[in-house]
Amino acid sequence: MKKGKITIILAILVLFISMACGLPFVETSTEALPGPDMTMTALFASGIFGSLTPQPVEKSADTETPLPTLTMTVTPEPSTATSTETVMPTFTSMPTTALPATAAPARPGPVVVAYFIDRPLIVDGNWDDFKPVEYGASHVTYGRAYWKDANDLSSSFRIQWDNQFLYVAARVIDDVYVQNSKGQYLYLGDSLEILMDTDLYGDFYANQLTGDDFQLGISPGLYGIGGVKEAYLWFPRSVQGTRSQVVIASTSIPGGYQVEAAIPWGVFNLVPAEGDHYGFAFSVSDNDKTGTSVQQSMVSNDANRHLTMPMTWGELVLIK
Repeated sequence: MKKGKITIILAILVLFISMACGLPFVETSTEALPGPDMTMTALFASGIFGSLTPQPVEKSADTETPLPTLTMTVTPEPSTATSTETVMPTFTSMPTTALPATAAPARPGPVVVAYFIDRPLIVDGNWDDFKPVEYGASHVTYGRAYWKDANDLSSSFRIQWDNQFLYVAARVIDDVYVQNSKGQYLYLGDSLEILMDTDLYGDFYANQLTGDDFQLGISPGLYGIGGVKEAYLWFPRSVQGTRSQVVIASTSIPGGYQVEAAIPWGVFNLVPAEGDHYGFAFSVSDNDKTGTSVQQSMVSNDANRHLTMPMTWGELVLIK
């Protein structure tokens, strides 16, 4: 009897197990779980971590002006030279709509004030007829490995305006003057550079170059201070080229040179008005290698200056 009962119990257990395998709450699946890559892909696709669309890589500040392939004798400075640059501030508020001028947000860079003058300046390379408001421009923003000291390269500038011109005068301390380049290559020698964001509040948070951002270079003289002067516009790309309407004069001073320039407002596609604010940075490039064309270093009034990031530029304010 005991053996018969055991047989019956075993039969019941086998029947129960067979039925359980078909019950609705017992599920099996051969579908593989998503791996780490699939999971992150889903997060990017959903927009949580941004977009899967490849984003353009911005060039570092060491590739100053956007240039074609050069056939110069000197190899450009390696990108590691930017390791001494001040880290750009992080902006936590990034509205997508343009801010009205009345909101008057401020860029992190220095503020430069240009005062109105009611008579045209004589452009002669002497800044004594400017108001005695002087701004330093000696922050090394490029090529620190090649920059020795203030006697190697340092500068200051003065700035004024009237209804026709933006006037800029610079005093540059530079122990060796070398400028063997012209046109789009003039930055490969001793030269000045002005950055202007002409629609500051319209695209205040646009951290890339747009059609209202201007980069103008000024050569104090080809092959020497007494040589041919030139102004060249690199940005916007659509209108780049020599700007012969810019009036330039330069003179030698002990340990360096002075430059004075009258820039027609039309170069920046502007009609000026008192109280206008523009994005702005003033810089000076240096080449000490006689007989070559190379940008060894740059100093600026804006310690955080980055060519392709207008949010790192300072501001220019027009005052009467």
